[in-house]
Amino acid sequence: MKKIFYILSIALLFGSCTEENLDEPITTNYTVSIIRECLAADELTPIINGEGATITLNNSGTVYQQHTDSLLNARFVDIKPGTTTVTIDYEGFSQTKYVVNIIDKESQSTSVSMIPSSGQYAAELSGVLSAAGITIPQDINIIITPRDTVKNLVKHNGKGGVSSVYVENLTRKVIATQNGKFTATMPATSAGISYTIVADDFIDPDTETMFKCESQDITLYSGKKSVVQIKYVQP
Repeated sequence: MKKIFYILSIALLFGSCTEENLDEPITTNYTVSIIRECLAADELTPIINGEGATITLNNSGTVYQQHTDSLLNARFVDIKPGTTTVTIDYEGFSQTKYVVNIIDKESQSTSVSMIPSSGQYAAELSGVLSAAGITIPQDINIIITPRDTVKNLVKHNGKGGVSSVYVENLTRKVIATQNGKFTATMPATSAGISYTIVADDFIDPDTETMFKCESQDITLYSGKKSVVQIKYVQP
């Protein structure tokens, strides 16, 4: 009887532990590392005064938020694997949002290249609209749209991967002033971001002739100034 009792006790204890282990949630650790895409060397130094980025994770309905440390890393501990939306807000840079599928039990990380959108590390664009022998009307809309994909700004280390990347406000709309002049502060990186510039068509009130804008492509670099001329032709 004693042997039977001991066997039953061990079986019950083992079964209890196994059931408890099965009920424990599977979690992982996840790190977001920020890379600043600037030309200036001082942008590669550590953050000393806490001027880092805010990282927000929406992990299967549960929201986590952290600020990056002095090395621009944010480490999230014991989060559930699954589809996670990551939003990064960093003063002076375009907001970046991406969706990552975290499926590994081991620690994983994603590095994100942030694009300067204001201040000395953004690109300064100036230009003029021109049409032969014609005065350009004021208040013409000019649209500046990125040509490059932004998916390569985010690199994931581990199983799963990034399914989508969105960078806020890369497109700019500006209005031409007197003599067709315009200016814009544009997001840019040290490697350059290519944009297409196009302006509204217009009709010359004196001749009732239509003038159509020729689109112009340009690559803008972090901390640099660029000048462009947008020409109009008769279609």
